[in-house]
Amino acid sequence: MATQATAAPRRGRGRPKKSTLTADQMLTQLAVLTLSEFAQLTGMDPSTVLRKEREGVIPKRRDLAGRLVFLTREVRGWMDAAPLVEGADPSKSRKSREVALARGAGRAA
Repeated sequence: MATQATAAPRRGRGRPKKSTLTADQMLTQLAVLTLSEFAQLTGMDPSTVLRKEREGVIPKRRDLAGRLVFLTREVRGWMDAAPLVEGADPSKSRKSREVALARGAGRAA
């Protein structure tokens, strides 16, 4: 009688799952954040997070049992230390410009 070989569960890099936690919940309920959770929390692309980590702009990840993670307390401290922007014009943001252009607001008459 022949036995069927079953495939082992897939491990390794796949698409990272998006966390269902809110930003507040991430910072209060989790002790560590993965790269994808940090990117989701800050709104940065994961490649931008890695570049800013290399540049020393954001906290460095820690190697905990072979897993590279951000410590939530360090991330919270980094976020708390970020300067406040007073009188910022939201229309100057890239996303606002993209939406305005998509609607035709930036075209010459």
